[in-house]
Amino acid sequence: MALLTLADVHKEFGTQKVLEGVSFFVDTGRKVALIGANGSGKTTVLRMIAGLERSDSGSVSTLPGARVGYLPQDPLVEEEGTVFEAARLPSRELKEAWADLQRLEAELDDADEAQLEALVEVHGEAQHRFDALGGYGSEGRARDK
Repeated sequence: MALLTLADVHKEFGTQKVLEGVSFFVDTGRKVALIGANGSGKTTVLRMIAGLERSDSGSVSTLPGARVGYLPQDPLVEEEGTVFEAARLPSRELKEAWADLQRLEAELDDADEAQLEALVEVHGEAQHRFDALGGYGSEGRARDK
């Protein structure tokens, strides 16, 4: 039984024909690879299978109940910079932990004596969270990779 079927699929972008009469099927339980030169339509085919792109003609169908996942090939970081610089970028969680630390340090600067003890305790917990997320060793780990 076919898990995926493309039948006589055509796709153009402006005047550029990307796909012309593409047909194939993938049976359940099979593994396939999509190989071709740059600009040959591989990403377009995958986007059609994922339902992110429509063909100009022909059909793309999946077995009812099938789930399709698609991971775009776009880079996760800007093209400028090095791989090391990208590896040093903090996670969202680490950024939040750092922002909490900075906020608490500002509050400590402005705290009166009554607030100080509670703020020091909360700041210690925030430091522990930042450290547990790898905040103090992130650059060293990036260098080791």
